[in-house]
Amino acid sequence: MLVYGFDLENLRPTYQLLIGIPGRSNAFAISKKLGLSSSIIKRAESLLQDDQVHVEELLKNIYDDKLWIENEKQEIEKNSNQITLLRKSLEEKQRSFDEKRFLYLRKGKTRSKKHFA
Repeated sequence: MLVYGFDLENLRPTYQLLIGIPGRSNAFAISKKLGLSSSIIKRAESLLQDDQVHVEELLKNIYDDKLWIENEKQEIEKNSNQITLLRKSLEEKQRSFDEKRFLYLRKGKTRSKKHFA
């Protein structure tokens, strides 16, 4: 099932596509935001069966976890890219160092052959 996120603060969809997670109802939160009487909202909430409330809470937790995982995934990808760049830079510096070391050793051997010959 395809679900779009919802920004309760601004009463707008976030258009963040979540695949495989059933949607949760934001009806009570939206109703509060739009100024519906709290007594009506409380009465409607009381008519819900306990298992419906638990499912809503479970769906909210799944949604929150999904968002957290997505943020962590983005951070990991960013860090991985930085590590790749740093590794390439370090490898290039190591190559440069090895080339200079080789040249210095060769110069040193040439000088010592001239000096001791």
